[in-house]
Amino acid sequence: MTENNETEMLRVILCKPGETAEVVEIDDDLESMQELVGGLIQEYMPFHSETDPRYDDVAIICNEEGKLIVDPEREYSPLVKAMGGSVIEISATSPNHINAMDMSRDYGETDPIIEKSQFLQSLCEQIVAGHKFQKGQQSIIDRCTENVYRYYKQGNYMGTPPTLQDFREELLKQPEPEAHSLALEIELFTRGSLNTFAKQTNVDTSNRLMDAINAQLAKERLQRKIRCFLSVDL
Repeated sequence: MTENNETEMLRVILCKPGETAEVVEIDDDLESMQELVGGLIQEYMPFHSETDPRYDDVAIICNEEGKLIVDPEREYSPLVKAMGGSVIEISATSPNHINAMDMSRDYGETDPIIEKSQFLQSLCEQIVAGHKFQKGQQSIIDRCTENVYRYYKQGNYMGTPPTLQDFREELLKQPEPEAHSLALEIELFTRGSLNTFAKQTNVDTSNRLMDAINAQLAKERLQRKIRCFLSVDL
C-alpha cells in the first residue's frame, strides 16, 4: 500500500476472491477502506519486526473476520506462509481436526443455536442419499441441536463445545426411526474415515489468515468441507 501525497489518495492492490488483483486508488480515510472490504477492517502487518525496512511499507487491510483460504491444490500456501499466516492440512490421513460445532456466544447474526441448527440441516442435506430429507428429519435435527448445546449454552458458551460425534449420539437417543436413519447417513463423517470435522479442534485457529490444503478431495467432499469451514467460529 502506497500513499499519493498530492491527491491525498491511497494506491492499493485490490485482491477480490477468485479475481485477478488490480491497482486502484481510494480516499485515505476509514470509510473508504471499510467500503472496499465490505465491513469493519483489520490491519495485518506481514513483516513483524520494526527493524525490518519493509515494516512500514506493507500493510494488508482485510475484513476483521479474517481470511480463510480453502486451497485443495496448494496454490496459495507459499503466499500465506510469506504473509505470516497458518497452513493447515486437512485430509482423511491428517491428524488435524477442526470442530464444526465450535461456537461462541457471538456466533452468527441472530441466535447462535438457531444458526448452528440451520448449518447442520444444510450439512446433513448434502450427505443424505438423494440430498432429500425424510419426513420430520429437519425437526429432529433442530431438536438434537438444542439438546447437545444445552449445557454449553448454560455455561455462557464457555468450556468444551459438543462435536458432530455428540450430535450423532443424540440422534441415536431419539425414538424416531428417521433419527436413526440420519445417524447412519452421517456415520462416515462422524465415526468413519472422513471425521476431520467431527472431533475437538487440535490446531491453532487464532491466526487471522489461514490456508486449508487438501489435494485429494473429490468435488462433493470439497463442498462439504467448505461448508464446515464456513460454519466454524474461528
